[in-house]
Amino acid sequence: MMKKRQPTGNDWTMNNTLHEGVATFLLSMYTNRVVIVLLLLVFGAAAAFVTPSLPSLPSSTSPWKGRSNKQSVTVGGEEEVGGGKKVVHCYVLAHGFVGGEHDLVYLRKAILEQAAQHAAATKRVRTVALCADCNEGKTFDGVRHGGERLASYIKDALTDIIMEEVTEDNSKPVVKLSVVGNSLGGLYARYAVRSLFLQGHLTLSKYNVQVEPATFATTASPWLGIASNTYLPLPRFMESAIGWTLSKTGKDLCRNSKIVYDMATQEEFLVPLLKFERRIAMANCYSTDFLVGQNTGLFLDSKNDTPHTPASVKSFSQTEMIKEAYTTEKTYKGTTAPPSTSVDADNVIASRSLDSLGWLKIAVDVRKTLPSLPRLRFKSTSSDLEGALTSAELRKRWGAASSDRVVLPNGHNMIVANQGKPGYEKAFKHGRPIMDSLAKLLVQGAPGESS
Repeated sequence: MMKKRQPTGNDWTMNNTLHEGVATFLLSMYTNRVVIVLLLLVFGAAAAFVTPSLPSLPSSTSPWKGRSNKQSVTVGGEEEVGGGKKVVHCYVLAHGFVGGEHDLVYLRKAILEQAAQHAAATKRVRTVALCADCNEGKTFDGVRHGGERLASYIKDALTDIIMEEVTEDNSKPVVKLSVVGNSLGGLYARYAVRSLFLQGHLTLSKYNVQVEPATFATTASPWLGIASNTYLPLPRFMESAIGWTLSKTGKDLCRNSKIVYDMATQEEFLVPLLKFERRIAMANCYSTDFLVGQNTGLFLDSKNDTPHTPASVKSFSQTEMIKEAYTTEKTYKGTTAPPSTSVDADNVIASRSLDSLGWLKIAVDVRKTLPSLPRLRFKSTSSDLEGALTSAELRKRWGAASSDRVVLPNGHNMIVANQGKPGYEKAFKHGRPIMDSLAKLLVQGAPGESS
């Protein structure tokens, strides 16, 4: 007798993706908000009834599962850094909500290829790129738990890597860490960085090796949560209700808890981010991302007057989908933000606070890769201003009504060339040049960026 197959995490995600895709298509066709709200509720209810529960994962004493998904490249020579020591640069890539380690496989591949091409400059640098799997199947229990698991994963992985590099004469390598968080993984990464660098530095006590933070980057990550940043505006009570239906993670994202505001305004979260040499935020613009729009992905606010200076993308961009980037100056003074009051007021404070750390913000335009229909009525609201622009001006520049076509807002997986589900590799292959560009930036850097 044939055994009945148990539902898996992938079954859950595929069903969830189907509901999201159909709902998103219908949302693109309608403009009546009442219809939109009803559609969201219907599809949400349907998903709850037909979706199998997630299987429990085997318990483990450590989120670091070993070397199964690790890929590295070592290029010859001997870099004269830290007294001639060998340098190991570890890139940790964190997936998002109901995602998995395979979501960012293409970015890992691109990083390793860039490292190999950059051999003449890097000389003796071993590059290790890891797709973190510690949160796979566990993305419903909130930002804090996911961040703590990621922090443990990073620490254990670095210890394991250093163990491989310690020589017989006890010579230890210089260790650099870069972290890339996609979608919810960006919030996990921010919490993990807080845990790792809360004491000012990360020292792996077993080998007495101090880790040097290199680059912190996010792709389509909801820095301000999704409250007041939904694809179509919803009343606050409805945002809150949606949050309560999506377990602890939904409460965090919909700002039913304080954690998103605290991570954007409190010293214990901001100072660790300042430890990194570079901070990069990349997001889909022109309302092409139903899940994480440009305003939360690049922490833009209509009342934020922080100046943003244009930055050249020529040194790293390998696609016309990346045409614009802006930097903010590092002005953080360590001031304490006021207590949370309302979501809208908090967003202004959070946006300014994050900007003060100094960023390279990269706008991604995937409109040509997505299905679209002509707008029945079109009056452009995009900004033609040049030079330094405020956060509010960029919000308008990269806003919704800047095109004469209505685009299916399915760019969330396109931006990272997601390969995590069956069919994704082909469906989102047009996003590969975006990840090639990010990989080049991560490995080689860009002149004139904020640090």
